Amino acid sequence: MKKILILPEAIITSNYYILHSVKHFREYIKLYKSKKRRLIPPVPVIPAPLVTRKFNAILKEKFNKFKKKHQKAKYFLLDGSHRTTAAYITNNKISAIVIEKRSDVSKAIKMWKSGKLKQWRLGDAMEKIVGDLVTHFNKKPRFHTVNEKANKLRNI
Repeated sequence: MKKILILPEAIITSNYYILHSVKHFREYIKLYKSKKRRLIPPVPVIPAPLVTRKFNAILKEKFNKFKKKHQKAKYFLLDGSHRTTAAYITNNKISAIVIEKRSDVSKAIKMWKSGKLKQWRLGDAMEKIVGDLVTHFNKKPRFHTVNEKANKLRNI
């Protein structure tokens, strides 16, 4: 499993526009502004090709159109909308762990159990994680990056 620092435009995020906890969001903003980013757990991401290869033809076509305009978008966000939005708003890079194979899922679960990850609600199988993303985008076939989503949240 790789740990990386990435820009918001490199992450494709879900189509949910609600932050479930304004309190947690404000806490992350405060941590980013105080430059205590080491206290912020990394977000899990997955390389886009691991997900898009499971898309049906229609969804692949929509994703390809998105990708032409968003060439830096290389990962799907698995969890961490509050953290990624706070990073964008405070002009910080995003600390992430890249989930690429089954052993990465096991390592992430161990990180969560030891307190190095905020939470892990994604299950213990790579197939389930990918399947859940495919299901989500089949239901809501729109793609956007963290920075685009954060800008939309500002306008709600």
